[in-house]
Amino acid sequence: MVKPKPSNVIETMVFSIIDLSLSLAKGSRGKIENKLKEIWENTGLTIKTDNGELKPYLINHKARDYGYDILLSLPIGLCDMDFYKKYDKISWALNAELEFEPVNGKLLMRVLNQPLKKTIPFELINIPDKLALPIPIGYSRAGMEWLDLASLHFLVAGVTRSGKSNLLHVINAALLGKALVKIIDMKRLEFAYLKGAVEVAATEDAAEKMLVWLNKEMNRRLLVLEKAGVVKVQDYKGDDMPFIVCIIDELAELQGDNSSFLLNRLLRLSAASGISIVAATQRPSVEVIKGDSRGQLLARISFKMASEIDSRMVLGDSCSRAAYLPTVPGRAIFKYDKIREVQTMFLPVDEARKRLEEHCAKQS
Repeated sequence: MVKPKPSNVIETMVFSIIDLSLSLAKGSRGKIENKLKEIWENTGLTIKTDNGELKPYLINHKARDYGYDILLSLPIGLCDMDFYKKYDKISWALNAELEFEPVNGKLLMRVLNQPLKKTIPFELINIPDKLALPIPIGYSRAGMEWLDLASLHFLVAGVTRSGKSNLLHVINAALLGKALVKIIDMKRLEFAYLKGAVEVAATEDAAEKMLVWLNKEMNRRLLVLEKAGVVKVQDYKGDDMPFIVCIIDELAELQGDNSSFLLNRLLRLSAASGISIVAATQRPSVEVIKGDSRGQLLARISFKMASEIDSRMVLGDSCSRAAYLPTVPGRAIFKYDKIREVQTMFLPVDEARKRLEEHCAKQS
């Protein structure tokens, strides 16, 4: 096809811009292709045949707010799991987080390379309408990450002063007016400002009494839901089952056998009745959380961890990333439907207290 000649100055300028954009796009594709070929070769993501090596083929790439998308055609013998196994090496080569998604026989690779801020003030905006009990986890390179706390339990882990307690303050602030919150604070000081507005258990005896009440309330709810013929509290039409969230700061301090039994029972049975557990601990070993109960903590976030073993204890056998997080307070790895690095929002205790006072004033 012969390119038409410009007939005036305006057309000349337009044609020049088109030529420039096409040239840049072609150059960008060439750079990406070369980079990817180098990655496939050096990480072993190739298939050897009698006629040579077959590599993933770049079909298209597109810029996004978080970085760019790459659509790949894979040779027979490679699948998305092969890329997950090489995640750390590919991520390092591209200096980015990655997500993989099969799309019509192709592999979509999202490259998230936008930097995260080191401090993000607490703010509740653009709350998703579809979530029954939304809590803000923090900002990833793809934007704000929300978790629907209805019908699931949440594990929060990380070394001291990494951001665990701050996230618990964020969760409590987000739940004001949306759920009945109960707190077990064995350290006694972190949530003292909530006393009088929220039930706070600061001793083993008080914690056990709270867990006994939660078990009794769970039993009541399960009977009511069974009679109503529904399988979860969201489908129940009555008004006697508000969401209940029990926040436990430093789970390892719950030493009593009875407290452990009551908590493990809640983890196994309570989610459908609208009772959720948010449990924070430095290191969730089997002594702290039993194996069968650990599997009930479907959503997890890990701040900085001391070792790869500790990271895998929280995020699964294939994820050591929490051990290599930068020493930035509030930086964490969030795992639920996908795994993403996030910067949680910062909520000082003084501001959390002020928000609570304002909420209580509106309610009175």
